[in-house]
Amino acid sequence: MAASCTLFSAGKALRVGSQLLLLLSILLGVPVHASVENATPPSNLGSVGTDSTQIETTPSPLKDEEIRQRISGIFSEIEGLGAVEVSVVQGVVSLAGETANERKAQQALGLANRLTDVVTVDDHINRTLDVQENVTTAYHGLRARGHNLVKALPLLLVGFLIFGLVTWFGNE
Repeated sequence: MAASCTLFSAGKALRVGSQLLLLLSILLGVPVHASVENATPPSNLGSVGTDSTQIETTPSPLKDEEIRQRISGIFSEIEGLGAVEVSVVQGVVSLAGETANERKAQQALGLANRLTDVVTVDDHINRTLDVQENVTTAYHGLRARGHNLVKALPLLLVGFLIFGLVTWFGNE
């Protein structure tokens, strides 16, 4: 009888503990699980022959200039993409210049691929791997998580208190 009571209490404590962890992950913005079924593949970044959309048969220099201006305008508004140079010929977008890291380069490629009338995007972007830019980004992310943790401390303490009480009463 005592063994079944202990197992019941341990199961109850485990449920409470998992609920506290779920609540903590929600407060801190950490994903609880990642589903492979719902994962979306990256947009046609450098893949050959996977895009089945039709290519227009009558490209024009006017459209090429409109595409170049639109992409350049978008890049000028996004931090870290201002140094990326854009040229367009026959709907083929060529990106050159520099980005601080691979993530920014992939962001530039993805944005350029999303525009209509773009046939493909040619990647000539240099990844400088700028330490200052990467450290600053990581610092801001850690700082935001630290602020979230401080905001969650009262709730976390209440959760640990409840967990301790459930465990204590479960062992008696």
